[in-house]
Amino acid sequence: MLKSILTGVTMALTLTLAGNVFAADAAPQKRRVVLQVNDNDEKTWNHALALAENMQVNAGGKDKIEVEIVAMSPGIRMVGDDSSARDRVSKAAENGILIRACGYTMSAIRWGPEKLAPGVKVVPFGALEIVDKQIEGWAYIKP
Repeated sequence: MLKSILTGVTMALTLTLAGNVFAADAAPQKRRVVLQVNDNDEKTWNHALALAENMQVNAGGKDKIEVEIVAMSPGIRMVGDDSSARDRVSKAAENGILIRACGYTMSAIRWGPEKLAPGVKVVPFGALEIVDKQIEGWAYIKP
């Protein structure tokens, strides 16, 4: 009886250790982060863009992390083609940071896609974009 218990414990430990070795060999999951910006404030936008860029650098490169910034409510103005943050927003998009504008807000202020800075894409509803990303396992940050 004691021998069969010891055999069972030994097998369980062996399987646990083997599982840990295989798990260590598995590629780490890509980090995914969604940032919400709803302020029409250049300082907030500069902070969000710097945060996104620094996350790419500190994660080991843009292939190691997905970062999406969702602009909604008054924050939509900072992704406009005439915004003071326009060039920085477009550069971030060129560097792999996903910049998304809330289509609902755009409709409310009567903006079409032509009003957006280059590289900015429209999502139907910014708040639901954030909710959906969280359901998919994305981390959420509000700078």
